[in-house]
Amino acid sequence: MRSLMALAFFCLLLLKTHGQTKSTDITGTWLNDKKDAHVEIYQKGGNFFGKIVWLKEPNTPNGEPKTDRNNPTKSLRTREIMGIDIISDLSFDGKTWEDGKVYLPKKGKEADCSAELSEDHNSLALHITKLWFSTSVTWTRL
Repeated sequence: MRSLMALAFFCLLLLKTHGQTKSTDITGTWLNDKKDAHVEIYQKGGNFFGKIVWLKEPNTPNGEPKTDRNNPTKSLRTREIMGIDIISDLSFDGKTWEDGKVYLPKKGKEADCSAELSEDHNSLALHITKLWFSTSVTWTRL
């Protein structure tokens, strides 16, 4: 009887831990909601960041690399969009990633963000908040 109870406990423990999310489950490359960029989410220190690693249209009509021309900081307007961090400082709370920032290069604006993985870990819901405006977008794992 004891061995049967021990086996049942072990099976329940396996079921419980199987569905848990690990902090690094968010890492990897994601296709954004507009399908015009790939963002690589990586861990640095205890937080998570996301940088642009591919753009559908990386160059201007003149053939020059697109730059961060709408950035409110004048000295950053000449940096290339490719490779910049657009997500910063997401921290894992055991289920979701919270207290981060997202930078929107097309607008030159920064907003608060949080993220949540789907159960199959192939979709990422990014929740973006600026003042009283809030929206969610869904990215797809590549």
